[in-house]
Amino acid sequence: MVFTSNFEFLKAHGVWFYNLAASAERNFTSDPNTTLIKMRQLGEATAQNIEARERLEKLSQTVLTKAFKGEFINISDELESSIADQVNKMEAV
Repeated sequence: MVFTSNFEFLKAHGVWFYNLAASAERNFTSDPNTTLIKMRQLGEATAQNIEARERLEKLSQTVLTKAFKGEFINISDELESSIADQVNKMEAV
């Protein structure tokens, strides 16, 4: 029998999210403890992803504020390194 998950839509947001949700769904009846662990991991991954996206948004607002104030020194270097850090965090989730 082929397993079809109700969480296929999560693939668009990241395979990691889908894998956690599908694993929880697969183990629902046979191993409820694993289901709880996988759902907890999914919640944590979702929270980390949201936090990383919010940081990136706040960072861009900070850079724009500095640009409007005329503080152009090292803004591009700061932005580039911070964006790279945030993208790496999002990919790790």
